[in-house]
Amino acid sequence: MAKDDAILPVPGRYLTATLKQQYQNAISQIIADMGREVTLHLPPTESGCPNCKFISMGGRSQNVYNASNPFPAGPYNRQFPNGVRCSVCNGEHVIKTVKTAIWRATVVKRPEDYEYTEGGPLPENVALTKFRTEAWDDVCNCVRATIDGLDYDRLSEPYKRGMGNEADDLKFVECFWKRVT
Repeated sequence: MAKDDAILPVPGRYLTATLKQQYQNAISQIIADMGREVTLHLPPTESGCPNCKFISMGGRSQNVYNASNPFPAGPYNRQFPNGVRCSVCNGEHVIKTVKTAIWRATVVKRPEDYEYTEGGPLPENVALTKFRTEAWDDVCNCVRATIDGLDYDRLSEPYKRGMGNEADDLKFVECFWKRVT
């Protein structure tokens, strides 16, 4: 034991469970009160086209109208003459459904005000977001985000933040984004 060990703080003495809870409540309230809506664009889901018959070997459309279409009307039921490309799936027999998720997050559009990089300030087109951990899967899987009407690509992998070193202490997700439009 070194003689300076006597002046070091006792681990766990100052960072109590009550203090951690107060921190989590305060940051959650900031996200709720000052956060903005961030739309996360997730990878589209693919499903078979109900409007046309398909070739089972290649999975492509036969360019024949499917009269037993389960949708009696609407965008997934458009009759077309045999031999003409299906107007719903363009002959691919795949319909891609766009998925989005909307989360509240704090957004710092000028992170150069903070010292986040060793290489100097970040450019003006970079944003830093902070979500609650419930958004973790969507942030990890998204292909793009819309913040204040502008599109952003993920610049960094998302990472969890919190007060403390335990997994239960990490209650927030931060991620850097680069503006593309």
